Amino acid sequence: MARLPALVDAVAAIDDRPRGAVDHVARAVREAGLIQTTKRGRGASEMTARDAAALTLGFYGAFQPAQAAQAAQELADAVFVLETGALTAPELAGFKRAVTLGEALACMIELGGLMDPAANVRESDRPSGFVVVGGDGSGYAALATLERPDGISTLTLARGTGRGTKVASRTFVLRDQAERGFEEVAPVQTTIRLHTRVFSALHRTLFPDGPS
Repeated sequence: MARLPALVDAVAAIDDRPRGAVDHVARAVREAGLIQTTKRGRGASEMTARDAAALTLGFYGAFQPAQAAQAAQELADAVFVLETGALTAPELAGFKRAVTLGEALACMIELGGLMDPAANVRESDRPSGFVVVGGDGSGYAALATLERPDGISTLTLARGTGRGTKVASRTFVLRDQAERGFEEVAPVQTTIRLHTRVFSALHRTLFPDGPS
């Protein structure tokens, strides 16, 4: 397992923003209690996939660093509402059982060792709604879509087969929206898409010795 600075390095390496920006978000998310409280040096806590998920949601789910902790908390607590796709496999059991976005995202990171970093999931007009682009078919492709400010999030795992692309796609909404319904749609939406390489890089950082 890795420590927090290694996770910060991993996110900074796949994003064009300065490392300091990732570090600022990590500090805010940690101080909010969403990442394990750590000491420095050898006594620092080892990070888990849930910690990596919280950092990811804080960094990519917030419009500004000052909103990172709130975004991470809201998105991690988002509840499952819809599943589509016919892709099944024993290793996907945890992902398909997850009832919150934080749990499902952590499962995707844990599955990163079974992903092909060169493969990406694209939306398409095919029956599955998606197509795998790139890669050699040896592993899963992944896509996380975060819509802000409405907070609708969809996590998709896909695999190209001889008969096309099979997917397992799960959608989550913010907890208060699940309880109240969508009373109003924001006039402007921002959509963030995280591709396979993000989950593969986080997995390699957490589990440098291979799949967990």
